[in-house]
Amino acid sequence: MAVTSIENRFEQFMKTLPSVELIDDLDLGGLSGSKKADYFGLGRNVVFEQKCITQDQAQKIQGFMDEHEKEDWYPMFFGGMDINKILDHAPNKEEIQKKIISKTTQLIEYYFKNSNSQISATKMIFNIPDSIGILVILNDSVSVLSPEILSHRIQARLKQTREDFSRRFNEVNLVILITETHQYKNRASSVLRIDGPSPVPRKVEEYLNYLVLAWGQFNGSGVEYVHPDNFSWDEFVQKEEIQKSPLKRHEARTIWYQQNPYMRGWTDEEVMKFGAKVFEETAPAMIKGGIKVPVEVLGEQTLVFGDFIAEANFRGFDMKNFGKHINRENISKFVDLKSDE
Repeated sequence: MAVTSIENRFEQFMKTLPSVELIDDLDLGGLSGSKKADYFGLGRNVVFEQKCITQDQAQKIQGFMDEHEKEDWYPMFFGGMDINKILDHAPNKEEIQKKIISKTTQLIEYYFKNSNSQISATKMIFNIPDSIGILVILNDSVSVLSPEILSHRIQARLKQTREDFSRRFNEVNLVILITETHQYKNRASSVLRIDGPSPVPRKVEEYLNYLVLAWGQFNGSGVEYVHPDNFSWDEFVQKEEIQKSPLKRHEARTIWYQQNPYMRGWTDEEVMKFGAKVFEETAPAMIKGGIKVPVEVLGEQTLVFGDFIAEANFRGFDMKNFGKHINRENISKFVDLKSDE
C-alpha cells in the first residue's frame, strides 16, 4: 500500500524531535519482531501509535455517496462540497448517515483494537506501565470522512466500557486527529485533540502543546489546535484540491478566497443574486455571437465567479436552482440567445 504524503511527513517530523525515539530503531534482541507502537516521547512517558486513513480503507464509505449522485435530491455543485452539506439535501439523511457512521465505526474500531494491543505490548516490553498511550490518526486524502464524523466515532470508542465498567481500550488515553482534508479558520492543517475519561498529567499537556506548535513549523504553516467541545463544526470547511506547484491563477484565487471570504456575512439570497449578476456579465463574452470583452476583464470576472462557487459550496447550495436567479434579458442585450440553436 502506498505511503501517503501526510504519513511520510509525520514520520519525518517525529524523527526531527530530540524528545522522540522511533521504537523500530531500537535493539530489542529476540523481541524485535513483536508488534509494538511507533514512537516514545517525553523520556518514554508517552507512547505514540500512528494510523493513517487511506483511500483504499474509505472506498466503501465513498461508495454510499456515489450511489446517490443520480437521485433528484443530490445537489449540483462545482469543485468540492462537504459531505454534511450534501446530506442536508437528502430526505433520508439520517439513514445515509447511519450507513456512513457504521463503516466509519468499523475503521475506527480496527484502529483502536490494534493500537490498544500495540501500546500495551510496548509498555510491557519496556516496563513502563504508567506511560500515557496516544493514538495519532492522520487524514489528508479522504474528505468524505470529515473531522466531525471521525471525532464522534473516536469519542465513542474512548468511552466504551466492558460489562465490568472498565474501559475497553484502556491503553489509549487520548487521540490526536490531524486532518488536512478540511480547514479550520483557514489553517492548512488542523489538529483535534480528543480526550478519554481520565485527565493526563500536566507535563504531558505541555508536551502536546509543544508538539502541535512544532508540527506547524515543520510544515511551514500555522496549525489550529482545537478540542471538539470548544468550537462550531460549521467552521470546518472542506479544502479545495489544489495542485501544489505551480499554481494556476484560478487555484491561487481559490486559496485567496479561503483566506478572504468576503461573502461570508451575506444572506443566501444576496449571495445567489451576486453570482447571477456576475454570470450575466460574463456569459455574453462566452457565447458564440456575444460581445467582445478584453481578456483581462473577462479573466477577472471569471475569478469573481469562482469566489461565488466557493461560497456556494461552503453553504451547500444546490446549483440546480441557480438558473431561476438569472435574468436572461440582461444577457440577450449583448447576444442573440437563439444564435447557437
